[in-house]
Amino acid sequence: MSRIYSMWLSMDEPAKSSLARIITQLCSEYNAVPFEPHLTLISGKFDDFNDLVIQIDQFFEDFSPLVLSIQKINFSEDFFKTLFLQFESSNQLNSLYQRAKSTLTKTRSKVFFPHISLLYKNMHIKEKEKLSQSITLTLTQVCLNQIKIVTPKKNDTDWYDIENWHVIYKSSIKRSI
Repeated sequence: MSRIYSMWLSMDEPAKSSLARIITQLCSEYNAVPFEPHLTLISGKFDDFNDLVIQIDQFFEDFSPLVLSIQKINFSEDFFKTLFLQFESSNQLNSLYQRAKSTLTKTRSKVFFPHISLLYKNMHIKEKEKLSQSITLTLTQVCLNQIKIVTPKKNDTDWYDIENWHVIYKSSIKRSI
């Protein structure tokens, strides 16, 4: 039976702790569910989880950890891009996405817009804009060095049930920078 999965890229310290603190603070202030900081590389439905893990491990053999420079804090109308870190363009990340998309044939990803969300909340766009301008970020870059496979509790409609996301696989990117 097919199940939906998302492939996340996760970061090392101190970026992970720094972003987790910001997410926790924002979620507390805006009565939202906190979540682990991550960059969603790709999502899709897959029939065989073990086959998915094998494919992921194979195509990550050729990649080093990714260092992304933060461009700004941005916002959008999209719930899953309420408030987020936007990055400068990265050929290595774009290459990784293209390879993932061609390897994992049942993807749902339409347009690749790499970001790390800081808040998931339905809010008025003006409030999002004001909030984006109020945050002071000391980070200038993040190093993505871990791959995680995440799934919602029941099916693809459960992505809005953030507190029931499950990390079901993780692996470090093995090559050095």
